[in-house]
Amino acid sequence: MLQAGDFKIYNASAGAGKTYTLVKEFISLLLANESDYHFEHILAITFTNKAANEMKERIIETLEEIARNPKPAEDFYITELAKELNLKPEIIKTKSYNILIAILHNYSKFSISTIDKFNLRLMKSFAQDLGLSMNFDVEMNTSEIINESVDLLYSKIGEDEKLTQTMIKIALDNMDDNKSWDIRKSLSSDTNEISNDRHLQDLEKLKNISLDEFINYRKVIYTDIKALKDGLIVVGNEFFELLSNNGISTNELPGKSRGIAAFFQKLKNFDGFGMILPTDANNKDINDDGYLSKVKDTIAESIFPQIKTLFEKAASINDHLILLTSIQKNISSISLINEVEKSLDTIKKDSNVLLINEFNTIISKNLQEQPANFIYERIGSRYNHYFIDEFQDTSTLQWNNLNPLVENARAQSDTIMLVGDAKQSIYRWRGGNPAQMIDLIDRKEEEKIKVEELEKNWRSHKNIIEFNNELYSFIAPQLNLPSFQHLYEIGNKQHVNDKNNGFVKINFIEQEGRSKDLFKEKNLELVLNYIKECQANSFSLSDIAILVRSNAQGIMLAKFLTENELVVISNEALLLKNSFEIQLIEYLFKITSNPMDEQSKIRFLMVAYELELFVTDDLTITVEKALKDGLKAFLKLTKSIGIDLDFIKDQNLSLYDFTEKTIRTLKLENRSPAYILSFLDVILEYSSKNESDLNSFLEFWSTAKDKSSIKTPKGVDAIQIMTIHKSKGLEFPVVILPFLDWQSKSSKIWIPLQKSDENPFETFYVNINNDLKTIQNTEIKSKIDEEENLVQLDEINTLYVATTRAKEQLYMIALKPKENSASKNIANYLHEFVDYKGFHEDEIILKGSPERVSIPKEKEQSSSELTIYSSDWNTRLVINTNSEKAQQKLAFTEFGNTVHTILSQIITAKDLPKIIEQEKQRGTISAENVAHLQNVLENMLQDAKLVPYFADDLTVLNERDFIDENGQIFRADRVVIDQENKCTIIDYKTGQPDLDHHFQVNRYADFFKSLGYTIQSKILIYIDDEQQKINVVEVNE
Repeated sequence: MLQAGDFKIYNASAGAGKTYTLVKEFISLLLANESDYHFEHILAITFTNKAANEMKERIIETLEEIARNPKPAEDFYITELAKELNLKPEIIKTKSYNILIAILHNYSKFSISTIDKFNLRLMKSFAQDLGLSMNFDVEMNTSEIINESVDLLYSKIGEDEKLTQTMIKIALDNMDDNKSWDIRKSLSSDTNEISNDRHLQDLEKLKNISLDEFINYRKVIYTDIKALKDGLIVVGNEFFELLSNNGISTNELPGKSRGIAAFFQKLKNFDGFGMILPTDANNKDINDDGYLSKVKDTIAESIFPQIKTLFEKAASINDHLILLTSIQKNISSISLINEVEKSLDTIKKDSNVLLINEFNTIISKNLQEQPANFIYERIGSRYNHYFIDEFQDTSTLQWNNLNPLVENARAQSDTIMLVGDAKQSIYRWRGGNPAQMIDLIDRKEEEKIKVEELEKNWRSHKNIIEFNNELYSFIAPQLNLPSFQHLYEIGNKQHVNDKNNGFVKINFIEQEGRSKDLFKEKNLELVLNYIKECQANSFSLSDIAILVRSNAQGIMLAKFLTENELVVISNEALLLKNSFEIQLIEYLFKITSNPMDEQSKIRFLMVAYELELFVTDDLTITVEKALKDGLKAFLKLTKSIGIDLDFIKDQNLSLYDFTEKTIRTLKLENRSPAYILSFLDVILEYSSKNESDLNSFLEFWSTAKDKSSIKTPKGVDAIQIMTIHKSKGLEFPVVILPFLDWQSKSSKIWIPLQKSDENPFETFYVNINNDLKTIQNTEIKSKIDEEENLVQLDEINTLYVATTRAKEQLYMIALKPKENSASKNIANYLHEFVDYKGFHEDEIILKGSPERVSIPKEKEQSSSELTIYSSDWNTRLVINTNSEKAQQKLAFTEFGNTVHTILSQIITAKDLPKIIEQEKQRGTISAENVAHLQNVLENMLQDAKLVPYFADDLTVLNERDFIDENGQIFRADRVVIDQENKCTIIDYKTGQPDLDHHFQVNRYADFFKSLGYTIQSKILIYIDDEQQKINVVEVNE
């Protein structure tokens, strides 16, 4: 259990009970504190809404289970807590109930949220200080607004000459590289890729550089590259002049014309295309004395220093040439990305929106130096305990932004708990920095951090655990950095649980020729065979998950398995755009938007026919009739086949009403209701944020449909296909990993440059390629090595996440490496491992047997069928011209407000007549209501429960604001303090009695108790608006 002042890290490998540990520590803190409201001082941060909701549910469910347990003294979990907290089980049960009630009645203070939600809370609190509008919107879909920015840039083509020329230059370069001339898609994806925390500092520097400066530097680079290439030719000529001046030929040199002379010959004949780099043999000759050890001619030996000088001169030119060529390849695209970023600023300002990925940046710039107490005051909460889940996915900026609060917590002897596993860090591409967790663990002594390993795997069967332990312990020494090696050495000694057996199988496929088609085909066949094998061994389809690296692989598998009559759930299968019903609606939208769209008319009729909305002997003739005379013919034809679409001419319908009318007309209510309802949700959300016209929506839908999907339905017996990244945090009885031929993607890095009058850049974004890897600049080499080491860790981590999802069975399909291959890729690691284990076949059972050993769980029943109820509200809306009820309701409300106003001014009962007369003069009370009000209030003040608290000689605080120790402001309606320092709290309420009101008054009482007052009484006065009477209720603990 966390003790005061603890900074603790739980290093939790896959399946080690991370969430269980987090929940237990959280509940222990709640139970250990005297206050039932201590949860308000705990902040737990996760990285997805799903994880945040799961943690909230687990905490509430655990508290409820404890509170409902009839025999707490016999429950293992409760007795463990009792030992740790030194509390009796019965007390834990009672306290759990009280805490649960407190959380449910103050749920907004239950601070378990994503880092983005917490950041939003900070920014809303500091909006004015940050120069933000108080009502700014948050754009979650970064891609969408980036696409809008790219479109804005494209709209300037022809108007902005320099921008136009830059775009043409990139289009021509792409065509030279056999890429598309349309750079819109690549520009959007490149901007998306670069718009995260990792690139923040370098991007900020770019924003100050104009397009003119980019263009000018591009010209400088072009000139410099030409000069450098000419310089290489000069070096080649100088070499042969050296030989000529000394009267020798290449035959007297080591290797003759094929040795070092061949390199200089290439320089001499350089045509300016590509690069001319020395071979390994050339480098050994010059730098490792290979030349001197082989040379026999004395003159050839004597001129070696000059040859070495020329070689080094060529190397220096090549270094500079490689650097400038790398910049030249990217300068046009980076200049456009920079312009896109500037356009983004314009769009955000005009639309009053902020991108969700900007939060960390804004907080870093403005709030990082603020004192913790000031931040607490603004957000209205003070935290004494911090939990950060999935710490390995925290970005450097996110961690730095939390520092003011974390450092304050340490100074105040509060607690901090981080939970994570650097081996499961697979989100580096969006800013996650696993090195932070590794570094903190390495510096645990210096930073006084407690590190606890969760050693036992509770998820998987014995053979799965042992396989993973053995595989990653084998791979660990092959990682480039000692810190990464250590990570996998200590992290793969997991203890097994009581679930025995388990099955692990791997197939290697030999690639024939350069084509990967055969590899793909064999993967598909093997996956199908694996599934049939699992079914034969009593596994249902829903027990099986196929994990892939890319969406394209998932689509291919889903299509293949569906063709083989297997039920599949995948991202692709759940996309709204793949539903015939949604396609039909979309085509009608397009026809309405553009009546001349013949293609949409044809597709509408084809899909309607496929859905059996009409019958025809000849579809071709039907389509021809629909196209004869524009929209008129189309509407006439559809009406003749029983589909009346005349409503599409009604321009008064809102987008949502138009959609509902379409659904009713086409009778789609009971066809794929999950898809229809999800589409209606998209329409509603779009309409609430944008102009709800058809054209705008269709433009939005053209990109949104690639991501809009229904939620995965529960209880369906179907194979799940998902990417490895989506599978993180999940577990499956059977996992199949096909297509294990992963190749590391070429990375990009920011390289340092020397800023000058000609060069405005301090850093530049370039691709890592084989040429750049030969560069001798130590700073750049260091950057390349750092990135390649991290890429290697990314690959191993991704495999680790995949193989540790399996509970009982794991199947893998990998590419068989070529003999003597020295490549460090996933297929090689796996092949070397099985070879090390003594297996040399292409189909290997590494552990166990395929028979199922676990007892199948009873499957969750599929949810009931969804039903859509839709009707035309225009036909049902009736306007009530009789406003008697409305007037009566208004009168009730006025009564409650008036009573409250009078009571807020009364010090003693004697004040009532004076206050009523005063309010009458002000016009608050009408003359006809005076007598009634006075009668009601006199009766209240004569109530035996209230008489002592409206007497003389009392200190009365009416409608006063108080600030509690957490900085929270509350207002008590009436606080009465007598001469013995006894305090009574009275609160006025309208409406029906509610338990929440009791909690509120009790909290006020706790505050005054903390100030040293004795609480005499707590009273709620209910003003019944409708009955126009007053009820007095005493509040107990």
